[in-house]
Amino acid sequence: MNRILSLALACAVVSLSSFAVAQEEKTPIRICTGAEDGVYYEIGTIFRKWSKNQPIEVIESSGSLDNIEKVIAGECDAFISQPDALNQAAATTPRIKKLFRPVGALHREYLHVLCNREAGHEDLSDLEGTEEKLNIGPPGSGSWTTWQNLVKEDSGYESIKTESDPNDLALSSVASGETACMLVASGLHSGSVDSADQNYGDSVTLVGANDKDFNDATSIDGKTLYSYSEIDGVYPNLNGGWGVDTLSWSAQVYASTEALDSKELSALAKTVASARGEIIGRWGK
Repeated sequence: MNRILSLALACAVVSLSSFAVAQEEKTPIRICTGAEDGVYYEIGTIFRKWSKNQPIEVIESSGSLDNIEKVIAGECDAFISQPDALNQAAATTPRIKKLFRPVGALHREYLHVLCNREAGHEDLSDLEGTEEKLNIGPPGSGSWTTWQNLVKEDSGYESIKTESDPNDLALSSVASGETACMLVASGLHSGSVDSADQNYGDSVTLVGANDKDFNDATSIDGKTLYSYSEIDGVYPNLNGGWGVDTLSWSAQVYASTEALDSKELSALAKTVASARGEIIGRWGK
């Protein structure tokens, strides 16, 4: 009896070891995300937690456009991005329309327009025709990318003087009045906007982005790129509980159809779907 039990246990150990080896031998899906302290990178780590059958490798990047370049270069198999980043990339690389496949929508993101209180602006459109400065973030960042698309939709914004400081420097500049406004393209409660609410509520306010010329913007597959959504009661110090209407969109996960086979695509889509509830709970619908 003891010999039979010992044999059974030995077989079980061998089976489990073989299973573990098989799991380890699976090639990880490499997902490009964003800066290590950013939302997209953290979402990548959430995917890693929810992935049951396919290992996930999280790759740091400088933003959505960098993600696209890394996938084209073969450094990543999939990536997290704003949909408008694909518009920007497709202008120089048309094959993007066939190379990338959406595998899941994530949380809703918003164009946060943060302005100096004393400037008196109520909407991004107030800067048209002025000589005031607007910080749009570093080249390739989400805010910078969205700005490129907005200027294409309304050439009146071309005359606005833009700067490209990182968010921390930009926020300090807006708070002091050196810069009139700044853009932060992100989900709710991103680090920069929360910092503005907690530390600069007396000198910075959140305003809208409601220019109806933006309605015509379309994604690379011909769908409406932006919608208008209200940010209401989220940042009490920035807007005193008042709602602010602004542009919004859903962050997306895209995969390379050249890098992943159908089983890997299916596994990634399942992981995204499983993790979506946690992601929305953190950064809003």
